[in-house]
Amino acid sequence: LLAMDKIRSEREYPEKYIRINIPEYKLRYFINDSLKSDHNIVVGKYENQTPELESKLRRIVVYPYWNVPYSISSKEILPALKYNNEYLAKHNYKIFKSGEEVDPLTVDWKSIRQNAFPYKVVQDPGRSNSLGVIKFDFYNEHSVYFHDTPSKGLFGADVRAYSHGCMRTQNPVDLAKAILDRDSIPYRGNIMKSDSIDSILHR
Repeated sequence: LLAMDKIRSEREYPEKYIRINIPEYKLRYFINDSLKSDHNIVVGKYENQTPELESKLRRIVVYPYWNVPYSISSKEILPALKYNNEYLAKHNYKIFKSGEEVDPLTVDWKSIRQNAFPYKVVQDPGRSNSLGVIKFDFYNEHSVYFHDTPSKGLFGADVRAYSHGCMRTQNPVDLAKAILDRDSIPYRGNIMKSDSIDSILHR
């Protein structure tokens, strides 16, 4: 169970759960109330606050694509494209319209308005991807998740509220291994173990 909630002493937690304390900028993984993994996190900034919610971890994705939210595409990527139409290629982004990939060099970016951005932006997997090399998905209406990041410098800061709402996680591969080593539920007939992550990351 993933719980991002104010800590209430009377609350009963399941055998295995992840608890995220937003004001403390911390993620912790417990089994039978015994701490198994402890991680610094970066949470949403004031205007994009990380929501409080409770859900179940659905899947762990190695080398994820990043489907860039419309607000980021239109407010941050579009202005960059108006100055440099090679911005997408430099950051391994692709754009799509009606499901078809579009060559960004054929687009007149200066003519596109922020409130009428017509493209879906996707960043290819890789170590420079904004989600890093691993992502943890869980059901929620806010489209947030926790993930790796290529920018590690903020984890040592006292205040770590800099994201768009998702939670950047320090040492997320260690967290994934801790979860998988204690996970006995098969996925499509296979049980994925922690060494599977190592083999994928070293390909």
